Amino acid sequence: MATPLNDDVLIAIMAILVWDSARSTAAAMMLSSRRLYHEGGKLLLSRNVDLRTSSQVSSFIAFCLAEKASRATYVRDLTLATYPLSPALASSLAELVPMFIGIKKLALIRADLLLRGHEALAEAFTSLTSLEDLSLLKGSTSGDLLITLKSSNLRKLTLYETVIPRPLRTGVRTFAGVSTLHITYLWMDILIMDPYIRVFPHVSSLSVTYAAIRERHSNYPSHPAFGALGGARDTQNVRCINQAAQTSGRGWEDLEQLETDLPTAWVLGLSCKVKRLALYIPHDRDLRLLPDVLADVRPEVLELTLAGDEFLKHPVAVAHVLDTLTVTLSLGKQDIDVMKSCVAHVAQCFVPSGVRSFRLRLGNSDEWDGESSREHSPPLEWSEEIDIEGWAQEIRHEMPSLEEVEVEVTRHVRAH
Repeated sequence: MATPLNDDVLIAIMAILVWDSARSTAAAMMLSSRRLYHEGGKLLLSRNVDLRTSSQVSSFIAFCLAEKASRATYVRDLTLATYPLSPALASSLAELVPMFIGIKKLALIRADLLLRGHEALAEAFTSLTSLEDLSLLKGSTSGDLLITLKSSNLRKLTLYETVIPRPLRTGVRTFAGVSTLHITYLWMDILIMDPYIRVFPHVSSLSVTYAAIRERHSNYPSHPAFGALGGARDTQNVRCINQAAQTSGRGWEDLEQLETDLPTAWVLGLSCKVKRLALYIPHDRDLRLLPDVLADVRPEVLELTLAGDEFLKHPVAVAHVLDTLTVTLSLGKQDIDVMKSCVAHVAQCFVPSGVRSFRLRLGNSDEWDGESSREHSPPLEWSEEIDIEGWAQEIRHEMPSLEEVEVEVTRHVRAH
């Protein structure tokens, strides 16, 4: 007869199941013993809890209230995308939330709809003093939660199509601890930077994304800076507003990194120095805005991801001095000659910059998929046709300032 596994082994197995999102199996194992019942609750709440329906919220509340509500203290990462909530369910959740004394990460999707008419629930969320990472996704008034948020531990904030509320724009209250700020926008007014600079004065890592670019299978429609959502006059106005607001040292002092797309970076008009600048170039954009952006933020390290070959039509000369340049060409099923033309063009653009270290990544974005994104084996036909050392020698010839050159062929390149 087989010897039954002891509780320590079963707890280790449960931890693996929770990590692999096999929560129902882990939950079933909790019935095996009193110790597993207790430890299983801790394990299940130690990973992200994602609630999408009212029934899930109800089950979650009941689960947390078990063992004399001690489980609530183990909640660490909660995503809530359930709206609208019934008054009874909102009331029960409002009583539970203050017990999340160890919660570190919270994501509220459509907080404006979720909290509408439920003041007690809104107050409960703002009372969470242990929060380090807050995401507010969509909803014009979702940012209102920030007005009364009590956490002084907040380090990371994600605002997805969410506007900074007017009471915060005067800078009366600041979140000095926030060092990482992610902004996703659809409309140009979200790109007016003065409110962010006032409210989050010590940001060191900033990413700003145009919402449509996040759609994996989209054709990357014309950027709002130059398309239907805003004409050239609108974008010029926002850039001027941003530049004027940062005069006399009123902008951020410096940023460790900025990740965005090229048109957005131009509209931001930042005046602070950025150590690492990562720019995505949509398939229908060229590089003509790049010299302005580099003059704005003066990066040491530049990373470009090019999703198309439109930039070949408009040569630019980049005079800004760079230490390190990484270029990722994610052009889909282009032939090798087009790839070589793109590489030669990029090299010519950056000759004046005196780049010391250059890394080239050649990828095929058409073959990317989520399940195999960890694989990096090159496409067979590319590995046979591309002479990596030969390409590296040509790059050295084009860019005499180079001390280091690396060429990498990777099957899976996700642009942004």
